[in-house]
Amino acid sequence: MVILDKNQAEIEIKKYKANDRIKIMRPDEAWTKYHFNKSEYNLRMARINFDLNKHKNFIKELEGAVEDDPNFNTYEWVIIMSYYAMFHSINALLRKIGIKVGKEHAHEITKNSLLHYFYHTKIIEDELLKIYENAEEKATELVVSYIYAKEERTKYQYDVNVESQKEDAEKILNDAVNFVSRLKEMEKTTSKEVVLAKMNKKSL
Repeated sequence: MVILDKNQAEIEIKKYKANDRIKIMRPDEAWTKYHFNKSEYNLRMARINFDLNKHKNFIKELEGAVEDDPNFNTYEWVIIMSYYAMFHSINALLRKIGIKVGKEHAHEITKNSLLHYFYHTKIIEDELLKIYENAEEKATELVVSYIYAKEERTKYQYDVNVESQKEDAEKILNDAVNFVSRLKEMEKTTSKEVVLAKMNKKSL
C-alpha cells in the first residue's frame, strides 16, 4: 500500500471527482448502516472460515470424502474476508460524510479517500492505517494470485507452513474486529462538518 502524503492524496481525490469516480452526495445514514452490516457479515464469514480448520471431519462428511485432505485449509479466505470487513467499514464512514465511491477502482479510491478525509485530518491514527495497510497487502497478494498466477497460489499454500498461515489469518481477523469496532465508535462523532473543519475547507 502506497501511503500518499497530504498533497498527493488531495490531487488524487480531485482526479476522482473530475472523472466521477467519487461523487459528493448528501450524508446517508442508510448507506452507512448498509456498509457496517456488510462489515459484520464479512467478519462472521471470516470467523466461520477460521473455525472450519478445527473441524476436518465435518469437511470430510460434507464432501463425502473417504479421508481427510491434509492440505485443506481456509486461512486465505479468512484474510480476504477480514480485509473486506475493513473496506466496507471505511465506506460506511465515507457515506456518513457524503462520499460515494464508484465501482471502478473502488479499492484504490477507498484507500486514498481514507488517507485524504480521515488520516491526514487525524481522525484515524497511525495504528489503524497500519492495520488496513497490512490486510490490504495480504489480501491483494492472494486475490492477484487467484486471478493471474495459479503457481504462485500453490507456492503460498505449500511452501508456507500451515501454522504460519494460521498466525497470519488469526492476526488479521483480530485486527479487523478491532478496526471495525473502532470505526463504528468514530461514526458516532464523525460528520461532514467535522471533516471540513479539520480540512479547513468549505466543501469536500
